[in-house]
Amino acid sequence: DGSFVYAWFASGVSACYDLEGHRKWIRADNHDPVEHGFTTSPLLFEGKFIVYMRELMAFDAKTGKEVWRNSPAGKEGIYTYRFRSSFAAGYVGNVGVVMPADGCLYKASDGQVLLKDPRTMGAGISTPVVDGGVEYKISTGNELCMLPLPAAPDAALNAAGLQGVKISMDQYPFYYMNCILASPLVHDGLAYVLSNSGLLTVVDVKANAIVYQKMLDLGHLQGHNESAFRGIGVSPALAG
Repeated sequence: DGSFVYAWFASGVSACYDLEGHRKWIRADNHDPVEHGFTTSPLLFEGKFIVYMRELMAFDAKTGKEVWRNSPAGKEGIYTYRFRSSFAAGYVGNVGVVMPADGCLYKASDGQVLLKDPRTMGAGISTPVVDGGVEYKISTGNELCMLPLPAAPDAALNAAGLQGVKISMDQYPFYYMNCILASPLVHDGLAYVLSNSGLLTVVDVKANAIVYQKMLDLGHLQGHNESAFRGIGVSPALAG
């Protein structure tokens, strides 16, 4: 944040250091492991350091003391987790909200659920993005979901305005799991969605329709099930 460096480790350790390397605080929050380990990057937002390990936990960024925690998933079981993605953050009016890929919006102030949409709930992997007051995320059913955020928290905050475009990939080759791990890239009214097999889908977000699809030229990298196609979870970036 310009003054301190914050770190979180999948072992459950969170810490804060100043720019000279002096530790300001450290804490350990132990949780039973899940499949593949904990994978959510922390979020620094509204003076809080927010992490997810079976539970959403927010710590005071200055002191490391717990501010709130929310337990959206069970605390036991190797496959029990609500999402795998990192967070997006934004505002509904003047209320800061934390946006994981589990179909919910959580108030940054106290961790309470501001919105819950069962259609987009699930163990989401790709991190949501926010552009032009709209939250974009990929559902576990390979659907690009678009939720307009209201201008005020006392407005009709529900998922009635949610739109979705199903990303069909059946006519294209894939070699392991036909799914989408990367976050969408939104620019000039278009959303660029990249599957783990290298299929690029471009969606007109206003028309709510697919513009085109194209297999990217990855050549031999799609040759077997431990190669790059399985790991195309890196989100595309915009340049130029």
